Amino acid sequence: MADGAIVGTIVGGLIGFLSSAGNDVLKNRRESRALAHSFRGAITSLIEIAEARKYDAVLQSHIQHIQAGNPKIVLRIRASRDYVEIYKRNVDKLGALKGDLPELIPAFYTYVNSLLEDVDCLARGDWDSEGDAFFLTAYMTMREMLQKVRDLAQAIRNEVDLRYPEKTWATRTAELISASRRPPE
Repeated sequence: MADGAIVGTIVGGLIGFLSSAGNDVLKNRRESRALAHSFRGAITSLIEIAEARKYDAVLQSHIQHIQAGNPKIVLRIRASRDYVEIYKRNVDKLGALKGDLPELIPAFYTYVNSLLEDVDCLARGDWDSEGDAFFLTAYMTMREMLQKVRDLAQAIRNEVDLRYPEKTWATRTAELISASRRPPE
């Protein structure tokens, strides 16, 4: 009889442990998914803002202007918002993300920060005394970094879509079951 009580206690404890562990796993998956989609949304927004403001075209125009033998035009734009806030608040959670996201996201924000530093230097006039050749190189480098930011953003979006699809197996299964129960039209 005592053996049955011991076995019952062990089985009950094991069931409780597995239930708790399963809940923790599900919670971590939900949090990881939410974090990945938050980064995807923020990064997509940054790229859309840059495209709407035509930063690449402006840089290309300034490059062509200098290459045509004209004097430099100093780009004066200000980045007065914290465009990397989501990254700063969640950098300690990147390890919970799947695939290449823990590597891609910091790379993206490092390039964004570098571009913002260049924009700040231009806005403050730190480079005003530099010559046309300096500005030509600076603008070309900024354009290359902007392209790298776009490439990293696309890689992040692709990785999030691959690792955290909008519809999980369980969601698709529930939809199929629900659809099969509907009366034909």
